[in-house]
Amino acid sequence: MRLIAGRLFDEHDRAGGEVVAIVNEAFARTFWPGRSALNHRFKIGPPSYASPWLRIVGVVENVSAREAGAVAPHAYVPLAQEPMPSFRGQASFVVRTAGPGMSLDNLVRQTVRSLDPSLPVLSLRSMDDVVSGAVAPRSGNAQLVALFGVAALLLSALGVYGVVAYLVSERTRDIGIRLALGAARSTVWTSVAWEGARLALVGLALGLPGAFAAGHLIRTLLYGGVSPLDISAFGLVLAAVGFTSVAATLIPSWRAIHVDPVVALRHD
Repeated sequence: MRLIAGRLFDEHDRAGGEVVAIVNEAFARTFWPGRSALNHRFKIGPPSYASPWLRIVGVVENVSAREAGAVAPHAYVPLAQEPMPSFRGQASFVVRTAGPGMSLDNLVRQTVRSLDPSLPVLSLRSMDDVVSGAVAPRSGNAQLVALFGVAALLLSALGVYGVVAYLVSERTRDIGIRLALGAARSTVWTSVAWEGARLALVGLALGLPGAFAAGHLIRTLLYGGVSPLDISAFGLVLAAVGFTSVAATLIPSWRAIHVDPVVALRHD
């Protein structure tokens, strides 16, 4: 974690010494807004709790953990000075490796056993597994939402195609008359394509306000720094809907410009 102010832990932060802590930016802004959090003291639990007062010696940048949305206040203490008795008997280590981490499974266990045979090694996992487990619930929700979004896009394409195809069939006689009188096929194609474009524009005009309003409902699925009103995401959706609408009008438009005027004039 990048140090913002103060210092990191050093060899003096041991058992029996002054109890210190490092906090993140969210912690500093929450309890000392507009001021430096360095050298302020706090304690964990209610005033009557027997935990010691911790002096803040450093402030580090926010790091997103398991929570979505804004990063919560966090405080970090040296293991030797852990103020919560229930956490003093356990520790988590992160081992950086040059190759696949799980290939060193046996080596890690042997190293710990050589230090103290009574120490158990529990929950040895790769960082990929840790990250996957942390984001799995929200990742599943996001995939479900994406699936519904793709289904909605396909339904909209089918709807545009059906409406445009119906309009073309209803205007077959009109199209035949225009072609018989010398209307250019490009003019006919433009007229039919505009029907599909108009439907898409009406749909976007009605859907965008609803999408902006619904964006706040998915805020809990997003991690810190990701906005529910991301302009690039909305732009991508607009492009996808526009492309789908154009694609849905291609077949009706192709049929329209290839109508035989004689057949069209006989159309009832």
